[in-house]
Parts: sequence; C-alpha cells; structure tokens
Amino acid sequence: MRLRPFTISFTPGCLGVVVGLGIGLTTPAGARADDATAQCIASSERGLDLRKQEKLLEARKVLATCATTKCPDEIRTVCEQRITEINGVPVAGHQGRQ
Repeated sequence: MRLRPFTISFTPGCLGVVVGLGIGLTTPAGARADDATAQCIASSERGLDLRKQEKLLEARKVLATCATTKCPDEIRTVCEQRITEINGVPVAGHQGRQ
C-alpha cells in the first residue's frame, strides 16, 4: 500500500487564525496569567488617574474591569474599594430630597 503525501491548503485569512491558535497553544499558562495580572494592574492605575481627573463615571467603568474574579485578590480588593469611594462622592449641583 502506497501512502500519498499529506498536504494542507489555506485561504489567505485562515493562516492568521492558524498562527494565532499555534501561539496560544505554545504560550505557557504562567505567561497568560502574567498578562491578565498586568491588565488588572493597568485598569487599577487608569481608574485612579481618571478619578483624579474627576472623570468618575469613566473611572468606575475602568475599575469594574479589575474588580472581577479574573484579577488577583489584592488588586480586586483595591479596585472594589476605589469603586466604593467613587460611589460615595457627592455629585456637584445635585440637590437631594428636601
């Protein structure tokens, strides 16, 4: 029995997907975890910067991304605390019920 050579043909857009999958499969789990942690830290710092600029709604959105379970406990706790602080800031010009 004679075996035929194995060939694969790709369409132009398909190659990027295959290469991307190959990179994802060969990347160590630790490197992916480090990337996730770096993203959490960046969100925390960005949220703090926005808060200092008094962009509270945007800061709260950014901080919500690092207040999730995908982030390490220490970072998540800081982000949750910052969100709580933002929620407690009175809005300028807001008249409460009298």
